[in-house]
Amino acid sequence: MACEAEPKTGTEGPAIRGLADGDRRQTAAVAFADIVGYSILMSTEGDATHLRWMELLHGTLRPLGWKHGSTVVKSTGDGVVADFPSVADAFAWAEAVQRATRATAGATVPPVAFRIAIDHGDMHVTDGDVYGTTVNIAARLQDRAPPGGIALTQNALQHLPNPPPLRDLGALALRHLDSPVRAFAVDPTEPVRVPRRPLLSGAPSIAVLPLENLGGDPADLYFASGVIEDVVISLGALPELSVLARSATLGWHANISDPRLIGRVLGVRYALSGSVRRGGGGVRIAAELRETEEGDVIWSDRIDAADNELFDVQDEIVARVVAGIVPSVRAAELRRALRQRPDSLTAYDYTLRGMFNLDGLRRETFAEAGSLLRRAMHEDPGYSMPVAWAAQWHSLAVGQAWSNSPAEDAELAGQMASRAIQLDPRNALGFAIAGHHRAYHLRDPASALPLFDSALAASPSHALSLTLRSGSLSYLGRGAEALDSARRGFDLSPHGPQRYYFQCFVGIAHYVCGDEAEAARWLRLSLRDSPGFTSAHRILMASLAGLGQLDEARAVAADMMRCEPEFRLSTYARDRAPFVDPQLREQLFTRMRAAGVPE
Repeated sequence: MACEAEPKTGTEGPAIRGLADGDRRQTAAVAFADIVGYSILMSTEGDATHLRWMELLHGTLRPLGWKHGSTVVKSTGDGVVADFPSVADAFAWAEAVQRATRATAGATVPPVAFRIAIDHGDMHVTDGDVYGTTVNIAARLQDRAPPGGIALTQNALQHLPNPPPLRDLGALALRHLDSPVRAFAVDPTEPVRVPRRPLLSGAPSIAVLPLENLGGDPADLYFASGVIEDVVISLGALPELSVLARSATLGWHANISDPRLIGRVLGVRYALSGSVRRGGGGVRIAAELRETEEGDVIWSDRIDAADNELFDVQDEIVARVVAGIVPSVRAAELRRALRQRPDSLTAYDYTLRGMFNLDGLRRETFAEAGSLLRRAMHEDPGYSMPVAWAAQWHSLAVGQAWSNSPAEDAELAGQMASRAIQLDPRNALGFAIAGHHRAYHLRDPASALPLFDSALAASPSHALSLTLRSGSLSYLGRGAEALDSARRGFDLSPHGPQRYYFQCFVGIAHYVCGDEAEAARWLRLSLRDSPGFTSAHRILMASLAGLGQLDEARAVAADMMRCEPEFRLSTYARDRAPFVDPQLREQLFTRMRAAGVPE
């Protein structure tokens, strides 16, 4: 957010000192005020918080600053920094701000409260800005001020006549300062309402910033705003991300590129920014995702569209952006989780570790995946994401024949999927696993389709929902629809760790469509990424047998039997074969027999 300076002429406030000679060094007091729990407020009550903050900034902090002699009242995004002729003026301003904030608070408005810190010393003042070591000390000290209260350095206190009762904070080691700073606190006279963070899952937060309109054409900006709005909606429907409310970024200037500033002001771990430019008969959108701690780019893309198809391809552009963001954030968060100490992990971290052990479907890591997901559920019983993934874990245990109690695991898959939906009625993953449970374990794919409709209503860009929906359509023999759904699912996650899973369902859909050659190509890709995925083995051997390549079909069957030595066709037909279309069922069994699978 750009820092602003109000004109200080006429009745609006005193004239700015030092404008004639630009940057002026002076000895004065500086106060730094910051909103308590701003990121929590913006993620839970974004619109109301933004409105409340603007009312306080323009109706309270700035007018009171001018009244008490400030020449600079500069917005820092979630607070202000102001200079004053004396510590007494700064302290009077701080007390007035805290009183006014409490007086205008109510039970129904967001609990905006300020921490305010004051220091005294040399600083530089320019037109609308103030900086220097004194400002830095105040900025660091405000973190230690009590909510609704005031902190003063010992240096500032020496210049304050008749100080009120104080609490000694001791010598504080403040961030990025070489020497400790002795400080004192003035506590509020009555309890202060502050935002409370909900039970932490640890899900990463992301801000989607306005696109910079490089060409200046208002039509381009209108299009870009629509894209951003759709990206926010799509990301917000995913349980693995916490997306900042759209109103939190509306006032942010698109040309501010420092992600570290964005992270500090908006309280997010990731920031998506970019630009739109018209030229050569088309429009180019450039987007990049940065983490806000170090500012590193973790994903970027350029997307081109012709003028005449601009709004027609908006959904495809949004899907492509979402497809780039989600796996990139997940990979970055996994790296962070793997570096953390076990005693500092959140439910989200345990879930990520569980998903990591589930990726690739390796038997040696499968049990650990289940253990980590159970730990995540224990850590945060109200968090739906690990519950949904645990449902998928139980489903895969049955499909891979890694379960000692297949009937019990199948039942648990359904129960946990239902539990995930109860915890979060917009959990697309929960609806998708519930649908897959009905289609695969209960062999009722027709009744599963409404569950997939609910999943996609909650999150239209949820790749796994589209992929599992294609499975139900394949089991019903509806090949063309299955292929369309499987393709869309794969396009949303073409490079992620579950690629083998998506590739398999594309292959199954091609098989149902009667294109055994294309089915074999996709199923080989699936097995390249996950050689032990027996579902891919079964459809691949049937595809090869249908192509007359019996030697290759027998080789695939042998690979499957090495993964699952106890496999028998009769048991599979009775308990696990998901196809309900009679012709497809019989064709599959006939071709598996031809490949040498034992009865």
